[in-house]
Amino acid sequence: MATQNKTAYPRVLHLSERAFWCGESNRVRVVCQGLQQHGWPVWLGVPASSALARVATEKGLPVNTRFAFRHGLRPGALGHDVRLLRQLQREHQFDIIHLHTSVDTWVAALAFGFQRNRRRPLLVRTRHSDHRAAHDPVHRWLYRRAIDHVVLSSASLRAPLAGLIEAGVLPPERMTVIHSSVDSARFDPSRVSGESVRREWHLENRFCIGLVGRISHEKGHDLLLEALSAIANAHPAVCAVFVGTGPAEPALRAMVQERQLTDHVHFAGFRDDIPEVMAAMDLIVAPSRRVESSPGAVKEGMAMCKPVIAAAVGGVQEIIDDRVDGWIIPREDASALQTALEHLINDPPLRARMGAAARKRVIAEFSDAHLVERTLRLYEQLLEQNG
Repeated sequence: MATQNKTAYPRVLHLSERAFWCGESNRVRVVCQGLQQHGWPVWLGVPASSALARVATEKGLPVNTRFAFRHGLRPGALGHDVRLLRQLQREHQFDIIHLHTSVDTWVAALAFGFQRNRRRPLLVRTRHSDHRAAHDPVHRWLYRRAIDHVVLSSASLRAPLAGLIEAGVLPPERMTVIHSSVDSARFDPSRVSGESVRREWHLENRFCIGLVGRISHEKGHDLLLEALSAIANAHPAVCAVFVGTGPAEPALRAMVQERQLTDHVHFAGFRDDIPEVMAAMDLIVAPSRRVESSPGAVKEGMAMCKPVIAAAVGGVQEIIDDRVDGWIIPREDASALQTALEHLINDPPLRARMGAAARKRVIAEFSDAHLVERTLRLYEQLLEQNG
């Protein structure tokens, strides 16, 4: 395994096949910038078409865009990437190679997984999603021999690895939970105002319930409409704002018409001023149907001192302390969402207490600085153990 150079900081390469920008991409960017700011030499390996390549270059991070990272059985592309990675290892002598998707994981595993010497880099794999890991001989080799340590973006992601864990392939000491983070300086209610957004939406005198995210079935927009149907008559000033776009939008607009909620729903479309958008909201909901390991919108809302009502999926229960700094409801339960909304709409002091507690929790546990610190600490521990 790699040994730490006593006269210099360890050298780290992050690999990501992800082409589009998402929470995972932002996490990689945050960690790489944090490493660089702490003096650690860091590189990124991504496809040329990657959104992360553009952002990382703008941030001054060294980026190699010669990786193909192709899905499926592509022997030519796979062989190219394996050779390139081995070449980069000879040139830079990375101590750690940190992997973020299955495609780049297999490239690194084939490049170094069969080596058993002290010059081999440590392979660290972060699992960002709930895709189940197969329990076959190939994956047993991958997790037992090739990958040295697994980072989970929430404890809930142990479930997709259950077969490997129960078989002793992946013992607890080779897994670490590190949640994704939020930029608490950017999402800071003392620095951001939502007044201009409320004027833009003509919601100056309305109670605004926000749902920020891709408009798709799994995000639960329809559950909010069901709850809204039940409370609109008693609370005529209430308005739900859907921020984002997605495939379920036509059906959702039809549902708004059918339930006669036109005056209570606003489709805001895509926005890149999310801190200002969240500042304009009175509370935020995240009634997702499927596992979200460490949902960014939940933590961003909390950072903006907003009470967040979220379904108990994925890592939500690791982020929110129920009825203290947020409100957790059962998955796919519009009635429970209605109850939580009514409580918070009718109790402004409770909203204020929850919001203040929510930001305090984010600062303490989910800030960018916390993510970088925990990642650095893990790297140091791994290098020490394998020194």
